[in-house]
Amino acid sequence: MVFSRLAQLKRDSILALVGIASEKQLSSRTDEFVGKDCEDLALRIYEALARCEGVYAEWGLHPPKSLDGWQDPINVLKHIEDFFYETSRGAFEQFYKIRAN
Repeated sequence: MVFSRLAQLKRDSILALVGIASEKQLSSRTDEFVGKDCEDLALRIYEALARCEGVYAEWGLHPPKSLDGWQDPINVLKHIEDFFYETSRGAFEQFYKIRAN
């Protein structure tokens, strides 16, 4: 239960920071890494970021211009991890504050 909520928060973090320009192109470029049957777009985005070398359009992604350092996909991955951490921390604190009352 906890792991599934964390996995969903991770997917939400990825989707909140990186947009898809072409789902078809993203799928074709990431099939060999995640498998053709993978329907998890967040996983595909994460894999594309790890390999795109800043050429987002070739991987079917919109560059996340709202982030500092977006030109380097490694910085984008760091932003995703930071966003995920803050989101999961907020959810944890809210859950335990509510339960404590």
